[in-house]
Amino acid sequence: MKLKRFFFLLILSAAIFFALFRVKLPYLLILPGEAKNVLPLIEFPHRPMNPSGKLYLTTVYVIHTTPAFYLFGILDPHAELLHDRISSALNNKIETEQMSESQLMAEVVAFKAADSPVQLEGTGVKILKILKISPNKKILKKGDIIIKINHHPSPFISSILSYLTHVKPGKTVRLTILRKGGKIRVHANTMKNPSGKGSRLGIWVVNSGIKLKSQIPVHIQLRHIEGSSAGLILSLGIYDLLKGGNLLKGQIVAGTGTIDPEGNVGPIEGIAQKIRTAAAVQARYFFCPVQNYAKALKNADGLKIIPVKNFNQALKFLKNKQT
Repeated sequence: MKLKRFFFLLILSAAIFFALFRVKLPYLLILPGEAKNVLPLIEFPHRPMNPSGKLYLTTVYVIHTTPAFYLFGILDPHAELLHDRISSALNNKIETEQMSESQLMAEVVAFKAADSPVQLEGTGVKILKILKISPNKKILKKGDIIIKINHHPSPFISSILSYLTHVKPGKTVRLTILRKGGKIRVHANTMKNPSGKGSRLGIWVVNSGIKLKSQIPVHIQLRHIEGSSAGLILSLGIYDLLKGGNLLKGQIVAGTGTIDPEGNVGPIEGIAQKIRTAAAVQARYFFCPVQNYAKALKNADGLKIIPVKNFNQALKFLKNKQT
């Protein structure tokens, strides 16, 4: 009898353990990550050896949840739970490509601001996944490359997002796409943009055939960091080093935000966790996208929060600061 009870408890314990730690839930747990000073990580010929100050990009830890992690996310005041709409494998692919692209975008913006010749080229925007909620499930296909939207060239993701900002949800747009080696035109439907004004198409995409041409070869030693949210800080770091390394005037500055070729700063996830990361390295100022400002202000933790719409606003702020 005791042996049967032992095996029953053993099986029950194994089942509970499996349910708590192995069953996957459709949520992501966002935790404060680490801060990296980007200035020592940016390399190019004749760069200044001892730039003034420190410029931190901030990160978060992202965990695909089980019931145990989900409960932790509810109980931990510094954690955040987000609905996970794509598989972890696809998410990793997108995040890896976004980091590579954000570095190129940062170079373009910094070179332009420093009056250094630069040229960015791309063949279009490749569809990796069509969301279940998308109104275009029967219109678009995985692998399609969008090259125009309503006759407007769209060589980059930023081109499409910028155009859709001015299109109301429920409207139809005409897309020129490359599919299986041929060029076709389709009418796609727009849906509400969950993170701002304008609309979206309900697809996950990456830039296709993106290339940068410049006179200064830049190498950024960033490992184990993914996504596009480092764009603003990387562009400021590259600019600082191109112009002599004295932009920060000895200050500790941190921040986050995506960047596009025109220097526009876009919103990110995990702003509260990134502010906590910045506070841990005693940053004085924290740049954040204007779309994240309200939430950032609630979690300021003693930091001076600087909302910016574009690279030039962040650059102007740093140039005007004397101490």
